[in-house]
Amino acid sequence: MIVKISPKRGSSPVNLMAYLFGPGQENEHRENVHTDMRVIASDGALGVVAGQRLDVSVDRAEVVALGQRLDFAKRMFGTEVPGGHVWHCSLSLPAGEELTDEQWAAVAHGAVEAMGFTETGGKAGCRWIAVNHGTSSAGNAHIHLAVNLVRGDGTKASIWNDRRTMSKYAAKVERELGLFVVEGRAGAGQRGLSRAELERAASTATEPERVRLARIVRGHAVASADEAEFARRLLDDDQLLARPRFAAGGQTAVTGYSVALLPEGSDRPLWFGGGRLGADLSLPKVRTRWSGDPAEAVGAWAGRGTPGREVRVLAAEAWPAATAEIQATTARLVAFGAMDAGTWAGAMREAAGVFAVLSTRLEPEGGPLGEVADALAALSWPRHESPRARRAKAVAGLRGVAMVCRQASRNGDDATVALIIAMFLCVKAIQRARLATEHAAASKRLLAAVQRATSTPLAFPAEVVDEPAAIEKSVRATRSAAARSTSPAADRAAPNRPAGPPPARPPSPPQRRPGPDLGR
Repeated sequence: MIVKISPKRGSSPVNLMAYLFGPGQENEHRENVHTDMRVIASDGALGVVAGQRLDVSVDRAEVVALGQRLDFAKRMFGTEVPGGHVWHCSLSLPAGEELTDEQWAAVAHGAVEAMGFTETGGKAGCRWIAVNHGTSSAGNAHIHLAVNLVRGDGTKASIWNDRRTMSKYAAKVERELGLFVVEGRAGAGQRGLSRAELERAASTATEPERVRLARIVRGHAVASADEAEFARRLLDDDQLLARPRFAAGGQTAVTGYSVALLPEGSDRPLWFGGGRLGADLSLPKVRTRWSGDPAEAVGAWAGRGTPGREVRVLAAEAWPAATAEIQATTARLVAFGAMDAGTWAGAMREAAGVFAVLSTRLEPEGGPLGEVADALAALSWPRHESPRARRAKAVAGLRGVAMVCRQASRNGDDATVALIIAMFLCVKAIQRARLATEHAAASKRLLAAVQRATSTPLAFPAEVVDEPAAIEKSVRATRSAAARSTSPAADRAAPNRPAGPPPARPPSPPQRRPGPDLGR
Protein backbone atom coordinates (compact mmCIF):
# COMPACT_ATOMS: atom_id res chain seq x y z
CA MET A 1 0.00 0.00 0.00
CA ILE A 2 1.44 3.33 -1.10
CA VAL A 3 0.99 6.34 1.19
CA LYS A 4 1.20 9.85 -0.24
CA ILE A 5 0.74 12.78 2.14
CA SER A 6 0.36 16.14 0.42
CA PRO A 7 3.53 18.13 1.17
CA LYS A 8 1.56 21.38 1.43
CA ARG A 9 -1.48 21.46 3.66
CA GLY A 10 -4.51 23.40 2.56
CA SER A 11 -6.80 25.97 4.12
CA SER A 12 -10.06 25.38 2.23
CA PRO A 13 -11.99 22.13 2.76
CA VAL A 14 -14.60 23.44 0.32
CA ASN A 15 -12.04 23.61 -2.51
CA LEU A 16 -10.71 20.15 -1.65
CA MET A 17 -14.22 18.66 -1.69
CA ALA A 18 -14.87 20.32 -5.06
CA TYR A 19 -11.75 18.64 -6.40
CA LEU A 20 -12.43 15.20 -4.90
CA PHE A 21 -16.00 15.19 -6.19
CA GLY A 22 -15.09 16.91 -9.46
CA PRO A 23 -13.97 15.62 -12.88
CA GLY A 24 -10.24 15.41 -12.10
CA GLN A 25 -7.54 16.45 -14.53
CA GLU A 26 -6.77 15.04 -17.96
CA ASN A 27 -2.99 15.26 -17.54
CA GLU A 28 -2.74 13.58 -14.16
CA HIS A 29 -0.68 10.43 -13.68
CA ARG A 30 -1.23 9.77 -10.01
CA GLU A 31 -4.94 10.56 -10.03
CA ASN A 32 -7.31 9.40 -12.70
CA VAL A 33 -10.13 11.32 -14.33
CA HIS A 34 -12.87 11.03 -11.72
CA THR A 35 -15.85 8.96 -12.82
CA ASP A 36 -17.42 7.34 -9.75
CA MET A 37 -16.95 9.72 -6.82
CA ARG A 38 -18.33 8.28 -3.60
CA VAL A 39 -17.94 8.55 0.14
CA ILE A 40 -16.10 5.57 1.67
CA ALA A 41 -16.28 6.60 5.34
CA SER A 42 -16.44 9.78 7.40
CA ASP A 43 -16.74 11.37 10.81
CA GLY A 44 -20.33 11.01 11.99
CA ALA A 45 -20.78 14.77 12.43
CA LEU A 46 -20.61 15.34 8.66
CA GLY A 47 -24.00 13.76 8.06
CA VAL A 48 -23.03 11.68 5.01
CA VAL A 49 -23.32 7.93 4.64
CA ALA A 50 -20.87 5.44 3.19
CA GLY A 51 -21.53 4.85 -0.49
CA GLN A 52 -23.12 8.26 -1.12
CA ARG A 53 -22.24 9.50 -4.61
CA LEU A 54 -21.71 13.19 -5.33
CA ASP A 55 -20.74 15.09 -8.45
CA VAL A 56 -19.87 18.76 -8.11
CA SER A 57 -21.29 19.51 -11.56
CA VAL A 58 -24.72 18.26 -10.37
CA ASP A 59 -24.59 18.50 -6.59
CA ARG A 60 -22.52 21.66 -6.18
CA ALA A 61 -24.53 23.06 -3.28
CA GLU A 62 -24.31 19.76 -1.39
CA VAL A 63 -20.56 19.47 -2.02
CA VAL A 64 -20.01 23.05 -0.79
CA ALA A 65 -22.12 22.37 2.31
CA LEU A 66 -20.08 19.23 2.98
CA GLY A 67 -16.84 21.23 2.81
CA GLN A 68 -18.29 23.82 5.19
CA ARG A 69 -19.32 21.13 7.70
CA LEU A 70 -15.83 19.65 7.47
CA ASP A 71 -14.44 23.13 8.27
CA PHE A 72 -16.82 23.75 11.20
CA ALA A 73 -14.30 23.67 14.09
CA LYS A 74 -11.88 26.02 12.34
CA ARG A 75 -14.62 28.53 11.58
CA MET A 76 -16.08 28.21 15.09
CA PHE A 77 -12.87 28.65 17.10
CA GLY A 78 -10.63 30.44 14.60
CA THR A 79 -7.67 28.28 15.65
CA GLU A 80 -4.63 28.99 13.52
CA VAL A 81 -2.59 25.97 12.35
CA PRO A 82 0.79 26.97 10.88
CA GLY A 83 1.10 25.63 7.34
CA GLY A 84 -2.64 25.00 6.92
CA HIS A 85 -5.31 23.09 8.80
CA VAL A 86 -6.40 20.65 6.04
CA TRP A 87 -4.41 17.40 6.09
CA HIS A 88 -4.74 15.42 2.83
CA CYS A 89 -3.46 11.89 2.27
CA SER A 90 -3.99 9.22 -0.40
CA LEU A 91 -3.71 5.47 0.13
CA SER A 92 -3.26 3.43 -3.03
CA LEU A 93 -2.64 -0.17 -4.07
CA PRO A 94 -0.27 -1.54 -6.73
CA ALA A 95 -1.82 -1.81 -10.18
CA GLY A 96 -4.27 -4.69 -10.48
CA GLU A 97 -4.97 -5.08 -6.77
CA GLU A 98 -8.35 -4.07 -5.33
CA LEU A 99 -10.31 -3.81 -2.10
CA THR A 100 -14.06 -3.64 -1.59
CA ASP A 101 -15.60 -0.40 -0.35
CA GLU A 102 -16.17 -2.09 3.01
CA GLN A 103 -12.48 -2.98 3.25
CA TRP A 104 -11.50 0.56 2.25
CA ALA A 105 -13.79 1.90 4.96
CA ALA A 106 -12.04 -0.24 7.56
CA VAL A 107 -8.67 0.99 6.24
CA ALA A 108 -9.82 4.63 6.48
CA HIS A 109 -11.12 4.26 10.05
CA GLY A 110 -7.87 2.55 11.05
CA ALA A 111 -5.78 5.32 9.46
CA VAL A 112 -7.44 8.22 11.29
CA GLU A 113 -7.23 6.27 14.53
CA ALA A 114 -3.54 5.50 13.98
CA MET A 115 -2.94 9.23 13.44
CA GLY A 116 -4.79 10.13 16.64
CA PHE A 117 -7.53 12.08 14.87
CA THR A 118 -10.37 10.29 16.70
CA GLU A 119 -11.63 10.44 20.27
CA THR A 120 -9.98 7.13 21.15
CA GLY A 121 -7.10 8.81 22.98
CA GLY A 122 -9.41 10.87 25.17
CA LYS A 123 -9.14 14.02 23.07
CA ALA A 124 -11.85 15.70 21.01
CA GLY A 125 -12.08 14.21 17.54
CA CYS A 126 -11.31 15.81 14.19
CA ARG A 127 -13.81 15.93 11.34
CA TRP A 128 -12.64 13.79 8.41
CA ILE A 129 -13.85 12.08 5.24
CA ALA A 130 -12.55 9.32 2.94
CA VAL A 131 -13.40 9.53 -0.78
CA ASN A 132 -12.92 7.08 -3.63
CA HIS A 133 -13.12 8.26 -7.23
CA GLY A 134 -11.91 5.37 -9.32
CA THR A 135 -8.63 3.86 -10.45
CA SER A 136 -5.68 6.04 -11.42
CA SER A 137 -4.29 6.18 -14.95
CA ALA A 138 -1.46 3.93 -13.75
CA GLY A 139 -4.00 1.32 -12.61
CA ASN A 140 -3.88 2.08 -8.87
CA ALA A 141 -7.08 1.73 -6.81
CA HIS A 142 -6.94 4.36 -4.08
CA ILE A 143 -8.81 6.54 -1.59
CA HIS A 144 -8.28 10.08 -0.30
CA LEU A 145 -8.42 11.14 3.34
CA ALA A 146 -9.20 14.76 4.18
CA VAL A 147 -8.94 15.87 7.83
CA ASN A 148 -9.59 19.17 9.61
CA LEU A 149 -6.67 19.46 12.06
CA VAL A 150 -8.71 21.67 14.40
CA ARG A 151 -10.40 19.36 16.90
CA GLY A 152 -13.97 19.68 18.06
CA ASP A 153 -12.86 21.65 21.15
CA GLY A 154 -10.65 24.10 19.21
CA THR A 155 -7.32 22.41 20.03
CA LYS A 156 -4.87 21.38 17.31
CA ALA A 157 -4.20 17.78 16.29
CA SER A 158 -0.55 16.80 16.06
CA ILE A 159 0.81 15.44 12.78
CA TRP A 160 4.37 15.00 14.03
CA ASN A 161 6.05 12.08 12.21
CA ASP A 162 2.91 11.51 10.14
CA ARG A 163 4.78 9.83 7.27
CA ARG A 164 6.39 7.28 9.56
CA THR A 165 3.11 6.66 11.38
CA MET A 166 1.22 6.10 8.13
CA SER A 167 3.98 3.91 6.71
CA LYS A 168 3.79 1.64 9.76
CA TYR A 169 0.02 1.56 9.45
CA ALA A 170 0.24 0.65 5.74
CA ALA A 171 2.59 -2.21 6.63
CA LYS A 172 0.01 -3.46 9.13
CA VAL A 173 -2.72 -3.36 6.47
CA GLU A 174 -0.51 -5.21 3.98
CA ARG A 175 0.10 -7.95 6.51
CA GLU A 176 -3.53 -8.31 7.59
CA LEU A 177 -5.06 -8.23 4.10
CA GLY A 178 -2.32 -10.15 2.27
CA LEU A 179 -1.48 -7.21 0.01
CA PHE A 180 1.70 -6.68 -1.97
CA VAL A 181 4.49 -5.20 0.13
CA VAL A 182 5.81 -1.84 -1.05
CA GLU A 183 9.58 -2.03 -1.48
CA GLY A 184 11.41 -0.54 1.47
CA ARG A 185 9.12 -2.29 3.95
CA ALA A 186 10.51 -5.73 4.88
CA GLY A 187 13.06 -5.33 2.08
CA ALA A 188 10.67 -6.53 -0.58
CA GLY A 189 7.83 -5.64 -2.84
CA GLN A 190 7.06 -3.48 -5.80
CA ARG A 191 8.55 -0.11 -6.71
CA GLY A 192 6.13 2.39 -8.17
CA LEU A 193 6.83 4.08 -11.49
CA SER A 194 7.92 7.70 -11.30
CA ARG A 195 6.01 10.50 -13.00
CA ALA A 196 8.92 10.96 -15.44
CA GLU A 197 8.74 7.28 -16.46
CA LEU A 198 4.99 7.47 -17.01
CA GLU A 199 5.31 10.64 -19.09
CA ARG A 200 8.11 9.13 -21.18
CA ALA A 201 6.01 6.01 -21.83
CA ALA A 202 2.97 8.13 -22.74
CA SER A 203 4.99 10.20 -25.20
CA THR A 204 6.21 7.09 -27.04
CA ALA A 205 2.94 5.10 -26.74
CA THR A 206 4.85 2.15 -25.26
CA GLU A 207 4.98 0.53 -21.86
CA PRO A 208 7.48 1.99 -19.36
CA GLU A 209 11.07 0.96 -20.06
CA ARG A 210 11.59 -0.38 -16.55
CA VAL A 211 8.61 -2.73 -16.93
CA ARG A 212 9.91 -4.17 -20.19
CA LEU A 213 13.49 -4.43 -18.93
CA ALA A 214 12.34 -6.30 -15.83
CA ARG A 215 10.49 -8.79 -18.00
CA ILE A 216 13.48 -9.38 -20.29
CA VAL A 217 15.89 -9.82 -17.39
CA ARG A 218 13.47 -12.11 -15.53
CA GLY A 219 13.20 -14.32 -18.59
CA HIS A 220 16.97 -14.56 -18.88
CA ALA A 221 17.27 -15.46 -15.20
CA VAL A 222 14.85 -18.38 -15.37
CA ALA A 223 16.28 -19.69 -18.67
CA SER A 224 19.88 -19.70 -17.37
CA ALA A 225 21.55 -22.69 -15.75
CA ASP A 226 24.09 -20.57 -13.86
CA GLU A 227 25.26 -17.00 -13.34
CA ALA A 228 27.78 -17.13 -16.19
CA GLU A 229 25.02 -18.02 -18.64
CA PHE A 230 22.83 -15.25 -17.19
CA ALA A 231 25.65 -12.74 -17.76
CA ARG A 232 26.18 -13.91 -21.35
CA ARG A 233 22.47 -13.71 -22.10
CA LEU A 234 22.30 -10.13 -20.81
CA LEU A 235 25.43 -8.97 -22.65
CA ASP A 236 24.37 -10.62 -25.93
CA ASP A 237 20.71 -9.55 -25.97
CA ASP A 238 20.19 -7.28 -28.97
CA GLN A 239 17.30 -5.46 -27.26
CA LEU A 240 19.33 -4.01 -24.43
CA LEU A 241 22.67 -2.78 -23.13
CA ALA A 242 24.14 -4.37 -20.03
CA ARG A 243 27.14 -3.65 -17.82
CA PRO A 244 28.43 -5.26 -14.63
CA ARG A 245 29.38 -3.39 -11.47
CA PHE A 246 32.71 -4.62 -10.22
CA ALA A 247 33.89 -4.42 -6.64
CA ALA A 248 36.43 -1.72 -5.87
CA GLY A 249 39.99 -2.61 -6.76
CA GLY A 250 39.64 -4.24 -10.16
CA GLN A 251 37.60 -6.86 -11.98
CA THR A 252 37.86 -9.74 -9.57
CA ALA A 253 34.30 -9.67 -8.18
CA VAL A 254 30.91 -8.52 -9.52
CA THR A 255 28.55 -6.89 -7.04
CA GLY A 256 25.70 -5.83 -9.34
CA TYR A 257 24.62 -4.96 -12.86
CA SER A 258 22.69 -2.32 -14.80
CA VAL A 259 20.67 -2.59 -18.00
CA ALA A 260 19.07 -0.20 -20.48
CA LEU A 261 16.93 -0.65 -23.56
CA LEU A 262 18.86 -0.08 -26.76
CA PRO A 263 18.06 3.56 -27.60
CA GLU A 264 16.93 4.82 -30.97
CA GLY A 265 18.94 7.34 -32.93
CA SER A 266 20.82 9.81 -30.75
CA ASP A 267 18.77 9.15 -27.61
CA ARG A 268 20.74 8.38 -24.50
CA PRO A 269 20.12 5.04 -22.78
CA LEU A 270 18.24 5.09 -19.50
CA TRP A 271 20.04 2.75 -17.09
CA PHE A 272 18.48 0.77 -14.25
CA GLY A 273 20.23 -1.32 -11.64
CA GLY A 274 18.87 -4.83 -11.15
CA GLY A 275 17.38 -3.94 -7.77
CA ARG A 276 15.44 -1.09 -9.38
CA LEU A 277 13.75 -3.51 -11.78
CA GLY A 278 12.16 -5.66 -9.09
CA ALA A 279 12.60 -7.15 -5.66
CA ASP A 280 13.75 -10.44 -7.21
CA LEU A 281 16.22 -9.06 -9.76
CA SER A 282 19.09 -7.60 -7.76
CA LEU A 283 22.23 -9.67 -8.34
CA PRO A 284 22.26 -11.15 -4.79
CA LYS A 285 18.61 -12.22 -5.21
CA VAL A 286 19.16 -13.66 -8.69
CA ARG A 287 22.15 -15.64 -7.42
CA THR A 288 19.89 -17.61 -5.06
CA ARG A 289 18.57 -19.42 -8.15
CA TRP A 290 21.87 -21.20 -8.75
CA SER A 291 24.54 -23.07 -6.86
CA GLY A 292 28.23 -22.50 -7.53
CA ASP A 293 30.81 -19.81 -6.84
CA PRO A 294 29.97 -16.33 -8.23
CA ALA A 295 33.69 -15.87 -8.91
CA GLU A 296 33.34 -18.40 -11.74
CA ALA A 297 31.09 -15.95 -13.61
CA VAL A 298 33.45 -12.94 -13.49
CA GLY A 299 34.92 -13.78 -16.89
CA ALA A 300 31.47 -13.96 -18.46
CA TRP A 301 30.52 -10.56 -16.97
CA ALA A 302 33.73 -9.13 -18.44
CA GLY A 303 32.87 -10.50 -21.89
CA ARG A 304 35.48 -13.24 -21.79
CA GLY A 305 35.07 -17.00 -22.01
CA THR A 306 33.29 -19.49 -24.24
CA PRO A 307 29.65 -19.14 -25.29
CA GLY A 308 27.32 -21.81 -23.91
CA ARG A 309 23.90 -23.28 -24.58
CA GLU A 310 22.35 -19.81 -24.97
CA VAL A 311 23.56 -19.73 -28.60
CA ARG A 312 21.98 -23.05 -29.60
CA VAL A 313 19.09 -23.02 -32.04
CA LEU A 314 16.62 -25.72 -30.99
CA ALA A 315 14.42 -27.59 -33.44
CA ALA A 316 10.70 -26.92 -33.72
CA GLU A 317 10.07 -30.37 -32.22
CA ALA A 318 11.21 -28.96 -28.87
CA TRP A 319 7.86 -27.16 -28.44
CA PRO A 320 5.74 -30.33 -27.93
CA ALA A 321 8.36 -31.76 -25.57
CA ALA A 322 8.29 -28.54 -23.55
CA THR A 323 4.49 -28.69 -23.43
CA ALA A 324 4.72 -32.22 -22.01
CA GLU A 325 7.14 -30.95 -19.36
CA ILE A 326 4.66 -28.24 -18.35
CA GLN A 327 1.88 -30.81 -18.03
CA ALA A 328 4.14 -33.00 -15.89
CA THR A 329 5.00 -30.00 -13.72
CA THR A 330 1.31 -29.24 -13.22
CA ALA A 331 0.69 -32.84 -12.18
CA ARG A 332 3.53 -32.68 -9.65
CA LEU A 333 2.23 -29.43 -8.18
CA VAL A 334 -1.29 -30.80 -7.78
CA ALA A 335 0.05 -34.04 -6.29
CA PHE A 336 2.16 -32.16 -3.76
CA GLY A 337 -0.86 -30.17 -2.61
CA ALA A 338 -0.12 -27.99 0.42
CA MET A 339 3.52 -27.06 -0.03
CA ASP A 340 5.17 -24.43 2.13
CA ALA A 341 4.86 -20.78 1.10
CA GLY A 342 8.51 -20.54 0.01
CA THR A 343 8.12 -23.43 -2.44
CA TRP A 344 4.92 -21.97 -3.91
CA ALA A 345 6.71 -18.64 -4.27
CA GLY A 346 9.49 -20.46 -6.14
CA ALA A 347 6.91 -22.05 -8.44
CA MET A 348 5.43 -18.66 -9.27
CA ARG A 349 8.90 -17.19 -9.83
CA GLU A 350 9.78 -19.86 -12.40
CA ALA A 351 6.40 -19.59 -14.12
CA ALA A 352 6.84 -15.81 -14.28
CA GLY A 353 10.10 -16.35 -16.14
CA VAL A 354 8.45 -18.60 -18.74
CA PHE A 355 5.70 -16.06 -19.41
CA ALA A 356 8.31 -13.28 -19.51
CA VAL A 357 10.18 -15.14 -22.27
CA LEU A 358 6.96 -15.80 -24.19
CA SER A 359 5.99 -12.13 -23.94
CA THR A 360 9.43 -10.92 -25.02
CA ARG A 361 9.36 -13.16 -28.09
CA LEU A 362 5.70 -12.91 -29.10
CA GLU A 363 4.66 -9.43 -27.91
CA PRO A 364 7.09 -6.75 -29.18
CA GLU A 365 5.26 -3.97 -27.32
CA GLY A 366 4.08 -5.96 -24.32
CA GLY A 367 0.67 -7.56 -23.92
CA PRO A 368 -1.44 -10.04 -21.94
CA LEU A 369 1.34 -12.62 -21.62
CA GLY A 370 3.58 -9.96 -20.13
CA GLU A 371 0.81 -8.95 -17.75
CA VAL A 372 0.59 -12.53 -16.48
CA ALA A 373 4.38 -12.61 -16.07
CA ASP A 374 4.34 -9.40 -14.04
CA ALA A 375 1.49 -10.59 -11.82
CA LEU A 376 3.25 -13.90 -11.12
CA ALA A 377 6.50 -12.13 -10.31
CA ALA A 378 4.78 -9.77 -7.89
CA LEU A 379 3.05 -12.67 -6.12
CA SER A 380 6.39 -14.45 -5.69
CA TRP A 381 7.88 -11.54 -3.73
CA PRO A 382 8.01 -12.06 0.04
CA ARG A 383 5.51 -10.43 2.37
CA HIS A 384 5.84 -9.63 6.01
CA GLU A 385 7.20 -12.59 7.97
CA SER A 386 6.79 -14.94 4.99
CA PRO A 387 9.56 -17.16 3.57
CA ARG A 388 11.36 -16.13 0.42
CA ALA A 389 11.06 -18.05 -2.85
CA ARG A 390 12.90 -21.36 -2.76
CA ARG A 391 14.41 -23.41 -5.57
CA ALA A 392 11.60 -25.93 -6.08
CA LYS A 393 12.47 -29.28 -7.68
CA ALA A 394 8.83 -29.68 -8.67
CA VAL A 395 9.14 -26.84 -11.17
CA ALA A 396 12.81 -27.21 -12.17
CA GLY A 397 11.68 -28.31 -15.63
CA LEU A 398 10.24 -24.84 -16.30
CA ARG A 399 13.80 -23.56 -16.74
CA GLY A 400 14.20 -25.83 -19.74
CA VAL A 401 10.80 -24.69 -20.98
CA ALA A 402 11.95 -21.08 -20.84
CA MET A 403 15.01 -21.98 -22.90
CA VAL A 404 12.79 -23.65 -25.51
CA CYS A 405 10.47 -20.64 -25.67
CA ARG A 406 13.44 -18.37 -26.33
CA GLN A 407 15.55 -20.52 -28.64
CA ALA A 408 13.38 -23.07 -30.49
CA SER A 409 12.41 -22.54 -34.11
CA ARG A 410 8.72 -21.98 -34.77
CA ASN A 411 6.78 -23.99 -37.35
CA GLY A 412 3.27 -22.55 -37.27
CA ASP A 413 1.26 -21.41 -34.26
CA ASP A 414 -0.33 -24.68 -33.13
CA ALA A 415 2.62 -25.88 -31.04
CA THR A 416 3.11 -22.43 -29.51
CA VAL A 417 -0.57 -22.08 -28.58
CA ALA A 418 -0.55 -25.60 -27.09
CA LEU A 419 2.40 -24.65 -24.89
CA ILE A 420 0.75 -21.40 -23.78
CA ILE A 421 -2.46 -23.27 -22.90
CA ALA A 422 -0.43 -25.73 -20.81
CA MET A 423 1.23 -22.80 -19.01
CA PHE A 424 -2.15 -21.19 -18.29
CA LEU A 425 -3.36 -24.43 -16.72
CA CYS A 426 -0.16 -24.69 -14.68
CA VAL A 427 -0.57 -21.11 -13.45
CA LYS A 428 -4.20 -21.69 -12.58
CA ALA A 429 -3.17 -24.71 -10.51
CA ILE A 430 -0.70 -22.47 -8.68
CA GLN A 431 -3.30 -19.74 -8.28
CA ARG A 432 -5.86 -22.12 -6.82
CA ALA A 433 -3.34 -23.38 -4.27
CA ARG A 434 -2.30 -19.82 -3.46
CA LEU A 435 -5.89 -18.94 -2.63
CA ALA A 436 -5.86 -21.74 -0.06
CA THR A 437 -2.81 -20.34 1.73
CA GLU A 438 -3.02 -16.56 1.26
CA HIS A 439 -5.69 -13.88 1.39
CA ALA A 440 -7.72 -13.76 -1.82
CA ALA A 441 -6.58 -10.18 -2.54
CA ALA A 442 -3.03 -11.43 -3.05
CA SER A 443 -3.98 -13.49 -6.13
CA LYS A 444 -6.76 -11.35 -7.61
CA ARG A 445 -4.35 -9.56 -9.94
CA LEU A 446 -3.06 -12.85 -11.33
CA LEU A 447 -6.55 -14.24 -11.90
CA ALA A 448 -7.62 -11.05 -13.69
CA ALA A 449 -4.48 -11.12 -15.87
CA VAL A 450 -5.09 -14.74 -16.91
CA GLN A 451 -8.74 -14.00 -17.69
CA ARG A 452 -7.75 -11.07 -19.91
CA ALA A 453 -5.06 -13.10 -21.64
CA THR A 454 -7.38 -16.00 -22.43
CA SER A 455 -9.86 -13.62 -24.07
CA THR A 456 -7.32 -12.39 -26.64
CA PRO A 457 -7.52 -13.11 -30.40
CA LEU A 458 -5.51 -16.32 -29.86
CA ALA A 459 -8.96 -17.86 -29.20
CA PHE A 460 -8.03 -20.29 -26.47
CA PRO A 461 -10.47 -23.18 -26.04
CA ALA A 462 -13.12 -23.03 -23.36
CA GLU A 463 -11.39 -25.55 -21.10
CA VAL A 464 -8.64 -23.01 -20.40
CA VAL A 465 -11.16 -20.87 -18.54
CA ASP A 466 -12.81 -23.90 -16.91
CA GLU A 467 -9.60 -24.67 -15.07
CA PRO A 468 -10.74 -27.29 -12.50
CA ALA A 469 -11.81 -29.82 -15.14
CA ALA A 470 -8.89 -29.00 -17.42
CA ILE A 471 -6.34 -29.31 -14.65
CA GLU A 472 -7.74 -32.65 -13.50
CA LYS A 473 -7.68 -33.91 -17.09
CA SER A 474 -4.08 -32.77 -17.45
CA VAL A 475 -3.12 -34.43 -14.17
CA ARG A 476 -4.66 -37.77 -15.15
CA ALA A 477 -3.02 -37.69 -18.57
CA THR A 478 0.45 -36.82 -17.28
CA ARG A 479 0.75 -38.43 -13.83
CA SER A 480 2.90 -41.25 -15.19
CA ALA A 481 4.98 -38.77 -17.16
CA ALA A 482 5.55 -36.80 -13.98
CA ALA A 483 6.97 -39.86 -12.27
CA ARG A 484 9.40 -40.44 -15.14
CA SER A 485 10.34 -36.81 -15.62
CA THR A 486 13.73 -35.95 -14.15
CA SER A 487 15.26 -33.39 -16.50
CA PRO A 488 14.25 -30.10 -18.20
CA ALA A 489 12.49 -30.31 -21.54
CA ALA A 490 15.12 -28.33 -23.39
CA ASP A 491 17.86 -30.82 -22.53
CA ARG A 492 15.69 -33.73 -23.74
CA ALA A 493 14.37 -32.22 -26.96
CA ALA A 494 16.99 -30.58 -29.13
CA PRO A 495 17.49 -32.90 -32.12
CA ASN A 496 19.60 -30.38 -34.00
CA ARG A 497 21.94 -29.67 -31.10
CA PRO A 498 25.40 -29.38 -32.65
CA ALA A 499 28.13 -31.77 -31.64
CA GLY A 500 31.34 -30.44 -30.16
CA PRO A 501 31.82 -26.91 -28.83
CA PRO A 502 28.99 -24.41 -29.28
CA PRO A 503 29.24 -21.92 -32.13
CA ALA A 504 30.90 -18.57 -31.67
CA ARG A 505 28.87 -15.95 -29.91
CA PRO A 506 27.34 -13.35 -32.23
CA PRO A 507 28.84 -9.89 -31.85
CA SER A 508 27.40 -7.68 -29.13
CA PRO A 509 25.51 -4.54 -30.15
CA PRO A 510 27.57 -1.37 -30.29
CA GLN A 511 27.85 0.33 -26.93
CA ARG A 512 26.39 3.80 -26.69
CA ARG A 513 27.63 6.59 -24.52
CA PRO A 514 26.53 6.14 -20.92
CA GLY A 515 23.27 7.68 -19.79
CA PRO A 516 21.86 8.35 -16.34
CA ASP A 517 21.93 5.37 -13.97
CA LEU A 518 18.71 5.20 -11.94
CA GLY A 519 20.04 3.12 -9.08
CA ARG A 520 21.30 -0.30 -8.28
